[in-house]
Amino acid sequence: DAPEHRLGRFRLSAGQHEGELALGLPESFRALGAIPKAAWTPELTKEGMNYLKLSSAELKGLQANVQKESQPLPEDEPSVVLAKRIERLGTPLPEDSRLIRLRADVKESEGQLGNARLTSAQDLVWALINSPAFLFNH
Repeated sequence: DAPEHRLGRFRLSAGQHEGELALGLPESFRALGAIPKAAWTPELTKEGMNYLKLSSAELKGLQANVQKESQPLPEDEPSVVLAKRIERLGTPLPEDSRLIRLRADVKESEGQLGNARLTSAQDLVWALINSPAFLFNH
């Protein structure tokens, strides 16, 4: 019942080696710290950075934040509404039946211009068939 005397955190280590285990920095990293900074080579710097990348919880947290922040933002509602409107308005409208009929008439007129005698004969027959005398007799 001594609140000022509490046990701290325990650390358990297991290994295959006999004897005392060094709990702390690895020997290679400790040796790197003993070398003056002016004498560091690119290989030593790379070795130290590799150890820090593997062991630094802060670096791992920062990398996780970078990954999280690199994700694309969700689309906001006005842009979703506009995209749906663009899609809806982008579909072609069905052609008007009068426009289809007009195109067919233009094509027929072009054919008639190419054969003037046939057109004249058709006009003459139409006039004869629709005359009151022909209609009265049949």
